[in-house]
Amino acid sequence: MRVWLRGYELRRRPSPGEAIDGDLVTLDARALDRLLRSALADRSVHRLRALLQCSGYRGAAPSDAGLGAALRRQFERGELVVVRRPLPTVSPGLPVATPPPVYTPAEPEGIVEANDWVEILVEDEDEQPVSGVAYEIELPDGSLRRGHTNRFGIARLEGIPSGSCKLTLVELDTAAWEYPG
Repeated sequence: MRVWLRGYELRRRPSPGEAIDGDLVTLDARALDRLLRSALADRSVHRLRALLQCSGYRGAAPSDAGLGAALRRQFERGELVVVRRPLPTVSPGLPVATPPPVYTPAEPEGIVEANDWVEILVEDEDEQPVSGVAYEIELPDGSLRRGHTNRFGIARLEGIPSGSCKLTLVELDTAAWEYPG
């Protein structure tokens, strides 16, 4: 059973002839307390309890508060050891713990999103739709779209840039119609 902690490995004492990857570290009491506090704060308690049991701990399972003291006793008895382990690397010079680079898109310059729409309805004086009316719409980017209303008097343009449009009903006499409003 092994518990990893920031370049160190907490593990049971190796048996005779067992190879260890890394260097055994001797810690004074203060450094051991700091390491155990860090392990208790960073690691799940069940993994530390399992490590304690693998170390030959004899006694009732300690409470969460007593877990640090029980681990300390096992270190002092030599049943648990600390091994300094270099971080595994994926490629030379790039440790696994390094976070991936964050992608930040460049600010768009002069890009006009064409994801809006406009719909017009042409009706006569009796509020009946008028089909086949020619129109021109000047879009916010300055381009012109031309067309005719359908049989329901409707013209709809999709995928146009956001903003204000200018509508011209080409075939109608400007003196013959008025803006409802």
